[in-house]
Amino acid sequence: MPSYAKYVTEVAEKGMKTYGYNFGPTTEMKLEYVVKGLRCSSGKECIPLPAVLGHIMTLIENRKPDEVIGMYMIRGGAPCAVYSYFHYIEEWLYQNKIENVFLFRFDYLTDFLGMNLVDVIRFAPSGIIIGDLMLEIESALHVVGDEEGLKMLQEYWTEFLDSIESIRAYKKTIRKLIKNIKKIPRRNSPKDQPKVILSGDFFVRFSPFFIRELREIYAKHGIIVKSTDLFELGVYGQQYNAGYLIEKEWKKDPAKIGTVLRATATLWTEASRILLIGKIGIGIMLRMERRMRRRFNRTGLLYSKPNDLNEIYRLSNPYISPLIFGEAIPTIGKGLETLEGSDFDSLILTGPFNCLPYKISQAILKPIYLEQNMPFLVFDVDISAITPNTKRLIHANIEQIKRRRQDIALMEQRRRMTIIRERVSRVVRRRMRKKEKFIEKRTS
Repeated sequence: MPSYAKYVTEVAEKGMKTYGYNFGPTTEMKLEYVVKGLRCSSGKECIPLPAVLGHIMTLIENRKPDEVIGMYMIRGGAPCAVYSYFHYIEEWLYQNKIENVFLFRFDYLTDFLGMNLVDVIRFAPSGIIIGDLMLEIESALHVVGDEEGLKMLQEYWTEFLDSIESIRAYKKTIRKLIKNIKKIPRRNSPKDQPKVILSGDFFVRFSPFFIRELREIYAKHGIIVKSTDLFELGVYGQQYNAGYLIEKEWKKDPAKIGTVLRATATLWTEASRILLIGKIGIGIMLRMERRMRRRFNRTGLLYSKPNDLNEIYRLSNPYISPLIFGEAIPTIGKGLETLEGSDFDSLILTGPFNCLPYKISQAILKPIYLEQNMPFLVFDVDISAITPNTKRLIHANIEQIKRRRQDIALMEQRRRMTIIRERVSRVVRRRMRKKEKFIEKRTS
């Protein structure tokens, strides 16, 4: 697998191995991968293409005779060009006559590689959630812990992975992982620390290759850097797929109760069935996240709230069409959610130079943040180290965060806005639960 989010990738590999798939170790992204990939591309694509291409080339160079290599590759959508990258790499393999190398997907079109659908539903979302929670805990320990604490976290994580031999064992070992993490010493609670949220291209925001130095700079000033969850992107993709036909054929908002009622009354249509099944699946996934967060909250190292996809859609809708599929919608929605009164003090928007969703998000969010006098940083990534000019902007952002924290009146206003938002979210969740129960009764 390509090296996306470390924890998510490792738990996915372990899950596939329990089903008998031969997964090789996934290494962190290296400079040599990008350099090799750039030799076989135009250089105009965003970083993920040459990175994955270079990774494949390295695997080919080091493989044993007659060894077959399969590489997992995601497929995005407009305006993200990842969709075409899948075909580009396939064509590259064909043109260069490279044998015994293939790309694969893990979704309903490939029958989830033969895995039991029930196990996929139970294991896949929880694996992504745990990966996100572990990354959040790690980001907290960079500030409230020390090197020994980070080392302990990695030891407990390795022990957790080694003890997974089946789906049942996976559930049991989660309890032990939580107990072990509670033992890690920390100076204070991460909830009391200044925090920034890192949003944008998922390949970049999880990769230590791109953001290690950025995290270190903020950690020296006692500021936690949290990457937006990969789970949020997964739920967004599920919701988009569930409502696409409704928006395209019916010209209706799939989130409105009237649309859902119409779908329950027209179950013989494909659009209705896809919408209702998607709604039920999304409800299960979000409940799963809330439960998992409650469990890991016992560690005392979590500091963010569960993902609220309805809020993200509501906030982004005035600025971008919901028919556009890609990271632009969740990025814009998360940025506006942060602005409305979350626990974060700044937004860092990151992505490759040539990433179109990243540029769209930047064009929409930057003027809004400047108008609201909210700290905001654009962090363009490249294969080179952070430039002196970018470091100057980072330190300016840090000073803005410190001044904002010192403003008592603003802190009180943020506290009130957070309380209001929590109350609104509780009301929305109660209504959604009632709606899901109603749909389940009508479809059963």
